[in-house]
Formats: sequence, structure tokens, C-alpha cells
Amino acid sequence: MENLMGKFRERLANIAIGPSALRNQGASGVIDAARKFLAGLDLTQFVVADEEQFLKVLDKQTEKLRTDFPDGAKNWGAARKAINLFLAECCYHRFICQEYHLEKIEAFLETPLDSQVAKKLIKKAKENDEKLPRWQGLKHLTQSESNDYQQFAYQYAKKEEKLPARFYLDVIIWQPEGSEET
Repeated sequence: MENLMGKFRERLANIAIGPSALRNQGASGVIDAARKFLAGLDLTQFVVADEEQFLKVLDKQTEKLRTDFPDGAKNWGAARKAINLFLAECCYHRFICQEYHLEKIEAFLETPLDSQVAKKLIKKAKENDEKLPRWQGLKHLTQSESNDYQQFAYQYAKKEEKLPARFYLDVIIWQPEGSEET
């Protein structure tokens, strides 16, 4: 069964990190590095008792992936987005979610950030008289800025969208460039 789970993880890494997911990060090879890293990622380490422990694991793996990226593309924001996209896809996948008990950490998962998601969150923050950091691009995203976006995304997901977890926002608000807003 582990061989099948490995094949599922490999497939999900390829789905989560599509051709445009990590474009313009400063060097070629970012997508391949991310897919390889994610396909081998031990999902059991993420299944922890609380969000603080989850974030420690997420931070550690973000840094590992960042250092695996090619020179010129060792961006924290790209690494974090890749892992968040992958974890979300794993939660959506029935067999992987069941095998690794990922339902236990759904509430901890982050919204994968990119320009489309940031634009929507900034707009919603302004409507609520709140302010988020200026979006300067994924390759310039810092952990502190990401935390600000994630905190707002948590509130927005719960209060306005009535979602059980913020990572579902990606499905609801992300639209390819030029698409109608949801």
C-alpha cells in the first residue's frame, strides 16, 4: 500500500505544482525541485496536536524546500506556497487524507498565497477597515507578511465565507488572470 501512497503523493505533487504555480521565481528548475521535494515529503510529521506544533513543522519544511531550490530562486514565499498547495491537495484526496489522518490538521492549514489571493484578501481587509502588507510578489514574501495574510485569511474564511478552514479560500477566491471574480 505504501508504494501506492507514494504514487499518489507523486501525482499530487505534479497536480499541486502546475506550470504557473511557481513561475518567475528567479531561476529555472524551481517547479521540478518542488515536485521532487513534495513527492517525498513525510506527511505523518504534519499530523500534530495543535497549530503551534504544526507551524513548527511547516516552518522547518519550508526552509528545507527553500534551500533545495536552485540558486537565484531560494525564496521563502515560493517554498511556503508549494507546501501549502501540496498539503491542500493531499487533504482533498480521499486516500491520502485517510491514510495520513490529515482531517486532524485541516484547521491548521494555510491559504496558499499568490497575487490573486493577496489581491482579494487586501480588498476584503480594506472593506473591513483593516490593512494588510503591500503585496510585492511571491518571491519577496516574508514570513512576517505571510503571517499577517494568514491571520486575516483565517478571520475572513470563518466569518464571511463560513468555511471550516482557511485553506479552502484558495478554491473559492483564486481565479486565473483575466477571469471573473467570484
